[in-house]
Amino acid sequence: MSARAIRRNPAGYSTRPGYVNPRGQVVIRNTGLRGTDRGQTVYQLGCSVCGHVYGSNGSDIFERRCPMHDHGRPGMPYEEGILAADAEYVR
Repeated sequence: MSARAIRRNPAGYSTRPGYVNPRGQVVIRNTGLRGTDRGQTVYQLGCSVCGHVYGSNGSDIFERRCPMHDHGRPGMPYEEGILAADAEYVR
């Protein structure tokens, strides 16, 4: 199934690996780490334009912009014990 097909499916598919949001941010994986929104986990995203990789709450995937070139919010840590270079979230 292509990323374009996944994007057109009903709600709930935005957390599936391969999903591409309207701003070109691609879901890489669910990290299993606790997110900052209630009941959310952190997902690793990658920008299809510049290749920047960062973390995001699952609830934010559909609206994310790249933090490096598209004025998006800073990414979240997406690996245990390793902070994303532009992380502003603290546990």
